[in-house]
Amino acid sequence: MTETAHPAEITVGGRTLVSRDWMAERSGASKVTVGYWHKHRLDNPDPATRFPEKTATVNRVEYFDQEQFERFFAAHQEKKQKKVLPTDPALYQGHPEDLIPIGEAAKIFHFAEPAVIRKYLRDNPGYFPEPAGTEVLDSGKEARVFRRRDLQDFDKRRTGNNIATGARRTANPPRGANAETERRIAVAAAYLDEIGGWRRGAAGELAQREGGSLPQWDRAVRAARAQREERTSSR
Repeated sequence: MTETAHPAEITVGGRTLVSRDWMAERSGASKVTVGYWHKHRLDNPDPATRFPEKTATVNRVEYFDQEQFERFFAAHQEKKQKKVLPTDPALYQGHPEDLIPIGEAAKIFHFAEPAVIRKYLRDNPGYFPEPAGTEVLDSGKEARVFRRRDLQDFDKRRTGNNIATGARRTANPPRGANAETERRIAVAAAYLDEIGGWRRGAAGELAQREGGSLPQWDRAVRAARAQREERTSSR
């Protein structure tokens, strides 16, 4: 006998209640991250923007107030937006079709090095604009180049999430799945590139920014740091 799927949302007393699966789909976060938000909800001193308390349990599925979750998520996104690195005004000076080398693009966004962009292109497809091609620099080296208008579009839409919305086309992986672990390592690696390498407290910064437990991000940072050191030593 086929088991009936649990509804992602229900209506109780005129209120729309949603499950963790619904919240994960709505936010683009993993179910692990949604669980982290719920576990640490009381860390937020403002009840108006706090992650909601459980409202009901139906067939062992927990449901939460949709409106309260929307307020929480909007505040969460705004907080992440404020952490985005500033952009050099030079990005908006020049013709939209200008081609900008990867090194100059990294400086415009105040990334630590061009490797940050290369990491985004490799591990987070859809987040950073695709190169418009390559060109030979004055130094004689060939480098990827980006259209100014594409970089401008990226700047206008970036929110602090370094995972593209299109990158998550599959259902949330189960707790402890390799896909989720690899995702955290990729995010940690990109973050280390962004800040110029490992520093004390990086795992805590990622846990606060991305959600998830500190031990999970500590393991991810250590793995990303090892990959970074191996890459550097092989050059």
